Amino acid sequence: MPVLFFLLLPTVLLISHQIGQICGRFGLPAITGYLITGVISGPWVFGLLSERGLLSFKAVDKLCLACVALSAGSEMHLQEIRKTIVAVGTIAMFISISSWIFVCAAVMLLESQVEFMQGMSWKEQLCVASMAGTIMVTRSPATAIAVLKEVDGRGPFCSLTLNVVILKDIVVIILYALNLEGVKFAEKGLDATNEPHFAVLKAIAHPFYAVICSILLGATWGFAFMPIVRAGRQSLHIPAFLLDPRMKCIATLLMATGCFYSALLASWEPLLACVIMGLYAANAKDTPNPQADREALEHVLRSLMPLINVTFFTLIGASLNLGAIAKTLHIAVCIVVVRLVALMVGAGLGSKVAGCPPTQVQVAWLAYVTQAGVALGLIKSLAEHEPVWGPPFASLMTAVVVCNCLVGPPMFKYAIIKVGEAHRGVGSERPAVEGKTPPGVTP
Repeated sequence: MPVLFFLLLPTVLLISHQIGQICGRFGLPAITGYLITGVISGPWVFGLLSERGLLSFKAVDKLCLACVALSAGSEMHLQEIRKTIVAVGTIAMFISISSWIFVCAAVMLLESQVEFMQGMSWKEQLCVASMAGTIMVTRSPATAIAVLKEVDGRGPFCSLTLNVVILKDIVVIILYALNLEGVKFAEKGLDATNEPHFAVLKAIAHPFYAVICSILLGATWGFAFMPIVRAGRQSLHIPAFLLDPRMKCIATLLMATGCFYSALLASWEPLLACVIMGLYAANAKDTPNPQADREALEHVLRSLMPLINVTFFTLIGASLNLGAIAKTLHIAVCIVVVRLVALMVGAGLGSKVAGCPPTQVQVAWLAYVTQAGVALGLIKSLAEHEPVWGPPFASLMTAVVVCNCLVGPPMFKYAIIKVGEAHRGVGSERPAVEGKTPPGVTP
């Protein structure tokens, strides 16, 4: 019963939070603990969280998605990116292209092994493969920051890596939006030889129209969000009760949800709109003290996101179809391996072209393995958008993300130590690596 679901959910979330903390002590992302708790408490194991209850909680999923996207956008600080724009853009481009090509090709080659792709037209199969390739471009800024804090990573390699990670996640959400529109186009089955020219042109132009409108909508909501961020610091005409930190968190939730649903109702891209809302709020210039605004936004999100993360990722774990994962586990492992090869190629070439030292070029790919919040958010969104093949696709891709989530942090940690930028823990005594620093990157 949904009533029992609502009664049990707070207890499950509390346990999930504790398991996430335990995972953190072993050097694993807390998200791993949340997913494990969700799987164990879900309908496939103990059944504490029923399938019917999960379906009735979809509105909360959307609320969490909105906040995850808002947080992702807020992590991009344009002033810092500008300092390293050439190196960051070069590496991000090479990694994105290689990851998409390798994974897309792998999924197309493996389509005979993927049950939910049977019976699809080649256009639909290409859309599925392209979506898989797009999701595999994502990285986890939160996990990268956690690893950097753990080893006190400081230097040109760490600075460059973090900027690439943040930029890639913004780019991938735009690519996801275009892919989603492409899926709609393929499902309509328009034939350019039989359809009127106007209908074909309209169908081709709509993805770009939806993306542009989503960006404008997100910027508008970001502008409207700024008084909440600044509340308490400037003499604005805001009721006193809104100055309470808890009320600011609630107001942020409502604003993010409003942005998400307004884009959804307009048939635009809600995740992209929320990302732009966060990006605008973190980089607004129409204020005498932008740095204070950014710090205020970070304070609100630091208070809000732990609850959002534990709820969102526990529910994702509970909704995973273990039977579907078991059937496609070998395919998930293949995708993980192919993505690692793509990262070796893309990060290696990108770092070399960007002028990084040879030592950094050799280990650059190790810094971009981990996936987490944004990837799972996109997967969850797609599962809701495509009720037929979306859920089995989500199970397959979640298995891939979990694998990357487990192996990624230790690999990034090793890379930081290898280049001599770890100032705490094993290898912290290593001297800084000498060599040419990419343009704009400061130690």
